[in-house]
Amino acid sequence: MNSEVAREYNRLADRFAEWRPSRPFETIFERTVLETLGRYSSGRVDLLDAGCGHGTWLRRVLGFADNNSIEIAATGVDISERRIAIAQSQIGPRRGVVLMCGDLRQTAVPRPLDVVYSAEVFQHLNDGQQVELLRTWRDVLRPGGTVVVIDKDRRSLHSFKAEMQKRTGRIGRRLLGVFPDDYAGLFATIRYPSFKHLVNAGRQLGFRSDSLLRVGEFTALTLEKPSLVQQSALRN
Repeated sequence: MNSEVAREYNRLADRFAEWRPSRPFETIFERTVLETLGRYSSGRVDLLDAGCGHGTWLRRVLGFADNNSIEIAATGVDISERRIAIAQSQIGPRRGVVLMCGDLRQTAVPRPLDVVYSAEVFQHLNDGQQVELLRTWRDVLRPGGTVVVIDKDRRSLHSFKAEMQKRTGRIGRRLLGVFPDDYAGLFATIRYPSFKHLVNAGRQLGFRSDSLLRVGEFTALTLEKPSLVQQSALRN
């Protein structure tokens, strides 16, 4: 991610704050991130929302934690100062919640962590940068910790339409109904991630297991770091 992306998100922050998630996205978030959090019911979890935007999903996580007696320490990081300001106003002061503006690849986060999730962020990173982040998150996760990546797949119909729109030079003219006019500057550089590539990268990085879930136009990859027992078994 770069300064141009940050500028575009700052410019569009108030528009994004009015956005309401689709039911497919809500479903895939519930079936991955919230189900993962459910394993910590009546316990404690240290969590990173990587690319927290204006706080929609972090608020959902905090509400889930409250309803399930989960003590949570949450860090949200986003590249847009304006979106962080909106998230702070939406969430309000809350013990154990820290919001920071910065590039995910350069911002130090508290460690160790139990859960990391990232929604529609990898579309702004190239393949190498995506692997770099997965490696960083693996290193800060506790044994048995989980990473969830949610985005649209590079081989999806949505991605195909987006690439056609960009290649024909008609971003901002609603060709194929993908990119609205006002978002043209932001979406011009988007390239959706290959989840096949991410699965292979996760295995090479030593994550114990991986699972893919597709709901509507969205895909989620869940990666688990081996527990201490599993790590010992692998060494033996």
